[in-house]
Amino acid sequence: MATIELQHISLTYPGGVRAVRDLDLTAADGEMLVLVGPSGSGKTSVLRLIAGLERPTSGSIRIGDRAVNRVPPGDRDVAMVFQDYPLYPHLTVRKNLAFAPSLKGVPRAEIARRLADVARRLDLDDLLARRPGALSGGEQQRVAVGRAMVRRAACICYDEPLSNLDTDRRVRLRELIRDLHETTGTTTVYVTHDPEEAMSLGDRIGVLRGGALLQVGAPEEVYRRPADRHVAALLGSPPMNFVAGRVLAMDGGMVFRDENDGTHALPASFRVASEAAVILGVRPDAVRIAANGAAPAVGADEDQAARLEATVESSRFLGAEREIVTRTTSGNRIIARTREDFPIGARVRVLVPAASIHVFAADDAGLRVD
Repeated sequence: MATIELQHISLTYPGGVRAVRDLDLTAADGEMLVLVGPSGSGKTSVLRLIAGLERPTSGSIRIGDRAVNRVPPGDRDVAMVFQDYPLYPHLTVRKNLAFAPSLKGVPRAEIARRLADVARRLDLDDLLARRPGALSGGEQQRVAVGRAMVRRAACICYDEPLSNLDTDRRVRLRELIRDLHETTGTTTVYVTHDPEEAMSLGDRIGVLRGGALLQVGAPEEVYRRPADRHVAALLGSPPMNFVAGRVLAMDGGMVFRDENDGTHALPASFRVASEAAVILGVRPDAVRIAANGAAPAVGADEDQAARLEATVESSRFLGAEREIVTRTTSGNRIIARTREDFPIGARVRVLVPAASIHVFAADDAGLRVD
C-alpha cells in the first residue's frame, strides 16, 4: 500500500483551460478518499494525474516514497476502474480478471488464489466462463472492480464507476466496494458527482469546484460545518435553504433583515459585524413546520432564531418523509423535510432553530463567517 501526495498541482489543457488549480491533497496509506463535485470541477483530471494519464503543468505527485511525475502509467502501480468498464471482449471473465497479474509474472497459483477470493466476494463464480458481451451492465462493472482487486496494486482509482447503473445495482456495488476496501486496506481515490455516494463511501471527502479544493475532511465534519456556500449547496438533498440579507444591531441585540425586508431576531451568541451582508443557510431537515396557530415542536435546549409565517406551495412524498416547499410572508422560499403532510395553500408556521443556522459571506467566494 502507499500514500498518495499531490503538492501544488496545476493542470492547464491546450487552449488555456485550467482543470486543476494549485491543489494540495493527500490520501493516507490505506485510506478511501472520495472526491466529489459537479461536472467540470476537475475531479476526473485529478484522478488522471494520479494514474499518469495526464502530466501536471506544475507541482509534484508522490506515490509511496517516490516522485512519479515522469513515471509512465504502467509503472506507477495504480489500478483504474472507469465509468464505462472497458473489458477485453474476446476474453472470458476469468481471463479478464487474471490478465494484469499474468503480465506481471505473478505465479499461477497466486493468481488462482486471488481470483477465487475476489470472485467469491463479488459473486462472480457463475460468470467466470462468460465473455463480457453476455453480461449485464452491473455484472460487467463488478468484473471491472474485480480486475482491479486481483491486480493488488499499491492504490486504486475509481472514476465514477457506478453512474451507469440503476439504483439497486448502484447501492449493492457501492456496499461491495466499501467492504472490499475495508478488507484489503488498499489506498483508494474515488471520484463521484453524487454527494450521498461520497459520504457513504469515504473515510474523508474532498469537495472540488473549478479545479480548486474547497474543503476536505470526514463526511460528517464537511456536512455539518461546510467551509463555504458552494460546499453547503452540494451536500444534502434537497440542497440547503439560503436567504440573503444583512445583519443589523438593534435594541442591544442582533437581527437579520432579509432581502425581502423580513426581520428576524438572532441569538445572543451570534457574532457577525453589524451591517455585514451575509447569506443565512439552514438544511431542510432542520426546519420545523406546524399548522398556523400551533407552535412547531422545539427542544427545550434549542434557541429559536426565527418563527415565520408561510404558505405551502408543494408537498412531495419521499417515503418515510415528505418534502414541503413553503413561501414566507416576506417572499423567501423555504424547503423542509418532515414526516407530516400539509395541504397546498395551507398557512403554516416555520421554525428555524438557531443552532442549525449557517452564515456565509454574500460575495462569490461565499466563505463561512459564523
